[in-house]
Amino acid sequence: MDFRVDAKGKYYTTHVSKQTVAVVARVQDSIIHGDLHLAPDNRLKDEMNSAEAFLAITHAEVYAVNGERPLYSTEVIIVNKNQIAWILPRETAQPDAGKGD
Repeated sequence: MDFRVDAKGKYYTTHVSKQTVAVVARVQDSIIHGDLHLAPDNRLKDEMNSAEAFLAITHAEVYAVNGERPLYSTEVIIVNKNQIAWILPRETAQPDAGKGD
């Protein structure tokens, strides 16, 4: 097995497999589009219910709630789970077609 150990004693392996899920999340006054990496056999709900206080969302774009263009783009954004109002897989997201038609 290939691995390395850093100065603090943390082990890093080269064979970590994760499932990538494209997500949309509402965080305070922003909407985040990006990728969340789940442990094998975990669901999005399992990740939200884990003991970790923060989520890492990669390939992220941060939008104002009513914005059409991203305010920020970054390779990774670390989000406090307590600040997430809602989160969903992007594949299930449907743009609002307008209300009261």
